[in-house]
Amino acid sequence: MVPTLNSTGYGFIGGNASGKGIVNISTDSLWNLKTSSTNAQLLQVGVLGTGELNITTGGIVKARDTQIALNDKSKGDVRVDGQNSRIKLIISP
Repeated sequence: MVPTLNSTGYGFIGGNASGKGIVNISTDSLWNLKTSSTNAQLLQVGVLGTGELNITTGGIVKARDTQIALNDKSKGDVRVDGQNSRIKLIISP
């Protein structure tokens, strides 16, 4: 069984201007961003602040869209490293 985190709603990493967020998904884990039903949701890394997403050693992130460094002064870093590590974009109807 794959360790899974199901988040309902949008995923924000570094959402506030003074904020810094780091998320690590690794070792065959899954972060699944979705609505209250089964539709995938938006992931933003570095909205107004600094965001970092690390997907390693088979980690998977499922989201509808992924936006990185969304605003002029924001910073966003996404690292995908290791066999079977990935961001899987889900197209919702």
